[in-house]
Amino acid sequence: AYEALLEGASPEGRSACLGRIVNDLQWRYEQRNLKRLYGRSVAIKTSLIFLAAFIVFFLPRNLVDAQTIAAHARHMVLYTAISAGFVGASFSMLIGLRQRLAASTLEELRSTQRLAFLLARAFIGAGAALILYYLLESQVLEGKILPDVERVVAFIGGGGEAGGGGVANAALLILWCFISGFSEQFVPSLLTRTEAQIDSAGKAGEGAPRPPA
Repeated sequence: AYEALLEGASPEGRSACLGRIVNDLQWRYEQRNLKRLYGRSVAIKTSLIFLAAFIVFFLPRNLVDAQTIAAHARHMVLYTAISAGFVGASFSMLIGLRQRLAASTLEELRSTQRLAFLLARAFIGAGAALILYYLLESQVLEGKILPDVERVVAFIGGGGEAGGGGVANAALLILWCFISGFSEQFVPSLLTRTEAQIDSAGKAGEGAPRPPA
């Protein structure tokens, strides 16, 4: 394009065209430097969020004594579920960081590097884990590969004594809450299926004959 502009141009036109070239090059270099700066900011903040998630997950086990944990077993299980979702969301952000940075424009990076934007994704993961926990506790979701929350509560309330599948169920709860935070579509798809089941059950109930009074 510049060669076409320079071809047959007057000295004043060539001077103006060369000035445009210099300005475009400077803007290109500035964009590259800004993208590098924003990318570094996103990487550092995402890594710190991931580190904070790990600290939050293991914090009670290092600061609270076993008797207090056992006395508040249900709250501890709930805390574990939420913090596992927090870890899953931050891990998802971390492993997809390079691809996301490469595909982002300057304006997208400018928005992404804000701490509030990054924390929002992590909090969404924690919220998804909370929803999954209540789905499991209400026994809306059941299956052999799903944890039994009551067994986990009993396991924590008993001081962490092995038996009754407590360890396996606790590990399953952490795993599924981690997955719910890691995948943005996992919990929404579960809610959609649950809604469809409720609708179908309601329609079936409406169509069934009523018992005589």
